[in-house]
Amino acid sequence: MKPILEYKGYLGSADVNIEDGLIYGRLLYINDVVSYVSSSPKDIEAAFRDAVDDYLEICHECGDKPDVPFKGSLNIRLGPELHRAAALDADKCGAKLNDWIKAACQEKLEQRAKGPRMVTHQHQGELKVRILVEQETPVAQFSESEDAWAPQLH
Repeated sequence: MKPILEYKGYLGSADVNIEDGLIYGRLLYINDVVSYVSSSPKDIEAAFRDAVDDYLEICHECGDKPDVPFKGSLNIRLGPELHRAAALDADKCGAKLNDWIKAACQEKLEQRAKGPRMVTHQHQGELKVRILVEQETPVAQFSESEDAWAPQLH
């Protein structure tokens, strides 16, 4: 996972360019392009903070409102089938689609915060299987076929 720098509500990246021997970054999640560079990992945070301060000062001097990350509005592309399924399920739940999507995002973040878990399953006392579950969404369901239990992939 890449490091994320944070200062005054702004987030920044830090990437290494081995050929040039530099660490470079940019402010993330804003439309304006603000970048910074450092020759040392110890100095990249100071370069990031200076870039944020310079950006805010330049915006103030020009009378512009600085762009801010995460305004709370998001345009997502679901595709027609997922959009339809989500809208129908939200309607069944008596919720607005926006609220349904917010709840789905919150649920996913809570699942990730819990981390992976170990599940033990024993079938008719013969076979005991331990499974590491990293996500709640099943990747395969098992159904009884003529010969044996076989995965039905989705």
